Amino acid sequence: MTTAVANPKTGGSGGHSAVAARAEGVVKAYGEGETRVVALDGVSVDIERGVFTAIMGPS
Repeated sequence: MTTAVANPKTGGSGGHSAVAARAEGVVKAYGEGETRVVALDGVSVDIERGVFTAIMGPS
């Protein structure tokens, strides 16, 4: 299981940035049987407001 969680940055006041998007337990698979490829397997991530985030991999 792969988990990626963004750590909120603290500002001058010590507050935390708001979470703009959240995904929990995401699974993505392509194909069937012996050719099945699991691209994402139970991935969870929080993306904070104001942060550019990309999920990339081979096509």
